[in-house]
Amino acid sequence: MNTNQKSYSVIKSPLAWTGLALCLSLLAGVPQAAADVVILESRSGGLNYAEYSDAGFANSSIKSTAPGCTSGIGSRYGFSVGCTVNLTPTVAVAGGLYELDVTKSHSATSASTDIMVDVAVTGGVFTNTTTHATNGDVWSTNFQKGVAYDSWVWVVTNEYILLNPGVTQFTLTFTTTNTDLNSTTGRFDSDAYRLTYAGDPCLQGLPELYAIDGPLYAGQTNVTVPGVSGSATNINVYTNGVLAGHLSHGIVAGVNVVPTAALVKGSFITATQTGANGVESCNNSQGTIVGGGANPQIRVSLSLETDPSLAGPIGATGTTTSGNYFFLDATGSAGIGGFGTAPAGGQVIYPSTNWQTLTFNPGDSGYYWAGAFSGSESIQGTFAQLDAMAFCIDDLTDTGPFSIYIDDIMNGTNVIQNFESIPAGTVGAQFAVPSTSGTTSGDLLAQTPGTITPNVSVVASVASPTGTNSCLVSWQFDSTAAVNWLRLSALSTVGGTTASPQFDLSQPISINVLLEPVGQTAPLPPVTTPPQLLFGLTNSTLTLNWTGAFHLQSSTNLNTTNWSDVGVTNAPYSTSVTNTTHLFYRLSEQP
Repeated sequence: MNTNQKSYSVIKSPLAWTGLALCLSLLAGVPQAAADVVILESRSGGLNYAEYSDAGFANSSIKSTAPGCTSGIGSRYGFSVGCTVNLTPTVAVAGGLYELDVTKSHSATSASTDIMVDVAVTGGVFTNTTTHATNGDVWSTNFQKGVAYDSWVWVVTNEYILLNPGVTQFTLTFTTTNTDLNSTTGRFDSDAYRLTYAGDPCLQGLPELYAIDGPLYAGQTNVTVPGVSGSATNINVYTNGVLAGHLSHGIVAGVNVVPTAALVKGSFITATQTGANGVESCNNSQGTIVGGGANPQIRVSLSLETDPSLAGPIGATGTTTSGNYFFLDATGSAGIGGFGTAPAGGQVIYPSTNWQTLTFNPGDSGYYWAGAFSGSESIQGTFAQLDAMAFCIDDLTDTGPFSIYIDDIMNGTNVIQNFESIPAGTVGAQFAVPSTSGTTSGDLLAQTPGTITPNVSVVASVASPTGTNSCLVSWQFDSTAAVNWLRLSALSTVGGTTASPQFDLSQPISINVLLEPVGQTAPLPPVTTPPQLLFGLTNSTLTLNWTGAFHLQSSTNLNTTNWSDVGVTNAPYSTSVTNTTHLFYRLSEQP
């Protein structure tokens, strides 16, 4: 890991602003007050003369007047084939990134017009591979006549020296193989050299990787890294700044899955990429937190949109766009508050292998969180339409991921939705996928340039309290902030469902939910014919339990007859799902 790396991706404190100012000034070429500058001169009496040596050179009386040079001491020149200059500078920053400049006097009119100088470094590497010779050296034309007169000029433009970790003293060797050098019109002039600290080495590498895709949970042994450059040669993943895994082959532009040591809840995950020049990108200081795994406890409220013109009947499609949103079973804004933040209060559900019934009475506590009645604690009208289920973080040490089954939405004794008429595997039926709501998408893992994952709303035949089907919803929060919540939109009409169904506010609203403990899965109902469809989460472990031996098949496409055989197996069955698309399973009786 780069020991001097800084991050400028998230600005949340005065110290971060200072870091940003430093980053911008370095990138703009603005000299720093505490810049590390080392000048080496070729004649006795000059700066760091003891760190200069040459072979095949003689004294010259001419001297550059570039800033920092010692006047009147002269310089050196050579004209034999293979004449060599060696510098052994000592700099201040171990493993730092340095710019290398050269200067000579305007009186150096005898300099060669075509001299090419090979520059080699021991104890570091040159960072710009386009100027490398095959042995990793660079070639410079800036020793030629008319160049670098009384001014500092890059030995090779945009070519930095990146020192090896821990190195402060290193060696530079300048050699020419020109055969046309001579003492009058073809000299190799050696006057003065300058090394300037160029800031964090990571700033000269590939772009910083800001995002980590989900899910991220304890025990997971890989991390999905988006935004990777197509020219990256290595991806490193860190937990709390300590290397946890890397990928050095098969890297593609965009999303890459990096194998890691088992992740630990509460640790922060970051990633870097290394380019062909060997420079590792800057490491994001914020990181993405690892959750404990499905499922921590969570609070639930309902978001209802009200309008006096709504008149039912129960379950009818909502018709209003009033924008008057009421949180039912809530007491105010969580955390720092503000529009769109999680409601406080609500019903807390804890992990259990049993289904739990949430009952919301329209007379329960609540408040308008948006619209003309904002702040009012009394719901208006006789009917309201379902806007969303509000799932709010309750365990402020755990981001999830969450996998929740939802079933049997009722108003009094009237069934609004039980998912039985919707084919298993239908995505976004009744409830849109978690990323849909712009109000809460910023609370979910991961952010751009990553992809919100998990991002699941699918009808599944895995568990149901009263039938076969239910709706499986899965997501993860991007942090443990108290204002985080999921606005699970009920606007969807997929599968023929009723968008924003209406509720009679004189009758209770009830919803069955299943929030299983970590490592638990609901038992499957008996397998029937036609084959039963199951749904596997992306990048997760799917565990299936059933009675007897059955034939298991998988596919990435529900609408296909081309299923791949997983095999005949007995319960329980567990498999790791690492696909970048949804993977569906189906069971049939053993052939």
